[in-house]
Amino acid sequence: MPRSVLFALPLAMLATASPAIAGEGRVEARTGYVETNLKFDDGSKIDTGNGADFGAAAGYDFDLGSKFFVGPEASVDFTTAERTIAGEKISFGRQFTLAARLGVKLGRNAKLYLLGGVANSKAKSAGLSDTGTGGLAALGLQYSVSNRVFVKAEYRYVTDRSDASDTVQGKFQDRRFLTGIGVRF
Repeated sequence: MPRSVLFALPLAMLATASPAIAGEGRVEARTGYVETNLKFDDGSKIDTGNGADFGAAAGYDFDLGSKFFVGPEASVDFTTAERTIAGEKISFGRQFTLAARLGVKLGRNAKLYLLGGVANSKAKSAGLSDTGTGGLAALGLQYSVSNRVFVKAEYRYVTDRSDASDTVQGKFQDRRFLTGIGVRF
């Protein structure tokens, strides 16, 4: 028998037999609005553009009793946010996130949750590309419209350290207002 089967079989048995780790997986598509800015170390801030956001996420919620849940989430988002400042176009592209989701069940159909983790974002300016990693915090509400389908609304805040040049030291920040639809399994 292949080693992968020997490794996976006990995990599958444990996952299906133990109510302590019961839960549900989910995948979703989402869209929304993003606002970006650059906050310099001296405290000043400039608006670096607004635009549409579209992306996808996948995760798993482990039940913590009958009212609470916790689980991992991975996502990728893309934005059309861009702005020209002093003749230089700044555009934002993709954002990868890895996070933990902690929440409370509100009745049979709704979940209120907090999300915290890391985000890796990409920005382009004057032919240069900058990738920054920073923190992610979010608040969301998920509502089941059927046994498998849910809709959601989420507010996300991300801050990334900018290392684009030796003279510009600051943090790119973005706020995302998202809505989505997904499937639970």
